[in-house]
Amino acid sequence: MTSSALLPLCVDLDGTLIRTDVLSEALLVYLKKSPWKIFHILWWFSQGRAMLKKKIADEIDLDMSLMPVNQQIVDLVLTYKAKGHKIYLVTAAPQKYGQAAATYFGFFDEVLTSNSYINLRSTHKAKALIERFGEQQYIYAGNSVHDLPVWAHSSEIIAINTPRKVLKKASVMKKTMHIMHEGLTGWTGLFQIT
Repeated sequence: MTSSALLPLCVDLDGTLIRTDVLSEALLVYLKKSPWKIFHILWWFSQGRAMLKKKIADEIDLDMSLMPVNQQIVDLVLTYKAKGHKIYLVTAAPQKYGQAAATYFGFFDEVLTSNSYINLRSTHKAKALIERFGEQQYIYAGNSVHDLPVWAHSSEIIAINTPRKVLKKASVMKKTMHIMHEGLTGWTGLFQIT
């Protein structure tokens, strides 16, 4: 792992730091509490994914201690932090969930999240990181096809539980790649109604 340059390490939340997706978890809690409100979800989604995320976050609290963690990423983050890297949580999750995750884990220097207008994933995330740090001036840890545009502008690629097709596309970028596998990926259905 690169440590001499002390580039910031930017870490995704869903599927990377945790093995689930906070929107999926929150939607399940919302529907379990109020199944008749499914039309609210459809209406919010019709206004864009960013709006759906914000509205669900306004309604539902999630207990981050119940989320299944990718321990390899946690260990990696702690190694980078010990070497002096700044650590950023960069997630398409709404601010409420991004901040809750940062508070729970306790090692992030800053959190970048979606808002009501911008869903911070894929090209939106890449643009935000380039504006913040510059072209190839950050290291990014992610897991999905939506991370390809972000990796395209990063200095190094950290991929955990990433599908082979995505890894193949990332390998064409000719960057240092760190590939990790930890347990099963996907939605786990762990949630708590608060």
